[in-house]
Amino acid sequence: MSAPSASSVSTCRLCGSISPLRNSHILPDFYISSVEQQIMRGPQSQPHSILLSTRSEIVGGQRQRNYWERIVGLKEHLLCAACELRFSVYENYARTAFYGSGPGPSLAKGSLGVEIEPAPIGVAPRGFLGAHRAQFDFRLFKLFVLSLFWRASVAHGSFFHRVSLGPYEQRLAKLLLSENPEDENIFPFVVIDLRQESFGL
Repeated sequence: MSAPSASSVSTCRLCGSISPLRNSHILPDFYISSVEQQIMRGPQSQPHSILLSTRSEIVGGQRQRNYWERIVGLKEHLLCAACELRFSVYENYARTAFYGSGPGPSLAKGSLGVEIEPAPIGVAPRGFLGAHRAQFDFRLFKLFVLSLFWRASVAHGSFFHRVSLGPYEQRLAKLLLSENPEDENIFPFVVIDLRQESFGL
């Protein structure tokens, strides 16, 4: 393994340590890879992703893997190895929940449009057609979502230029460092399934 370049040794945006920084995904790679298509380039097929934008300076379209990551900043040198590993735990859990086929909650195994209730929270509200419970780890899932908000806020890429948590950026950083998501009333959020089937398209 080659030594890290001098340009990649800097201050970790989360813990503040001076160390080699990983080329971190601001949006997890499994989000990008889930919508990639294999397109023939010469004798081999290559993964291509698509980016659409209403901004005139971004000419969207389908490009080979790593093009959009570089052009609009979906990846950047952001986290040290320890913090990258911390986030990867949350990402692995979320990836299994959404897309996994192995043991675990795997929301993909359920019907579309049903309500999902995290295990530590009480009884699900009634009246939802086809509602059922899906047990999953509240702590890991909320830390995953908080990490997305925080990364988008601190990122320098043009894709995230309007994302700002303002004074809450430091508070989220403290929660992520302590691995404490607090309860469901602190930074509440809603997860919506945006697959086309959800809307009958």
